[in-house]
Amino acid sequence: GFEIIEARMADVIQKNYFAQNAQIKENELARPLGEKAMMAIVNQFFEIAHKWTDKIALSHPLYKRAARLGEIAKGSDSIIYHTFDSGEGILIPGEIIHYAEEGCKNFIILQPFGCLPNHIIGRGVTKKLKELYPDAQILPLDYDPDVSFANIENRLQMLIMNAARTGN
Repeated sequence: GFEIIEARMADVIQKNYFAQNAQIKENELARPLGEKAMMAIVNQFFEIAHKWTDKIALSHPLYKRAARLGEIAKGSDSIIYHTFDSGEGILIPGEIIHYAEEGCKNFIILQPFGCLPNHIIGRGVTKKLKELYPDAQILPLDYDPDVSFANIENRLQMLIMNAARTGN
């Protein structure tokens, strides 16, 4: 009964340009005109690409427009400001907030291969997210080659059993 919603790869790539563009604008950073233009152009390119794919996908009856990075980023400001660009940064809390507002109650933050920035963000935002959404289950899960598969599977099964028990 679970549906997997993965982070959009486009958001993972765009996040760096988005954060740099926001830092330049909001902090009034002195940067060469070419750098400022590149940040704005790349962000505009992603927006055009999203609109184009939305137009194609709208013909499918189950298609639902994904939230744009700007929407996700602004949603995370209560936890971590949208100009933060380390690791997945704003995407982890922003996506959890977005989907919690839509009624999702179970989240797994998969942290691959000892990624320290994601480890810090993934575990660091959990307390605040649980304060905002007390019914949410949030499982930060390290997925490294040296972690036992049995440990990963047991933690996932506990999340699923608890979700089934509580009706989430």
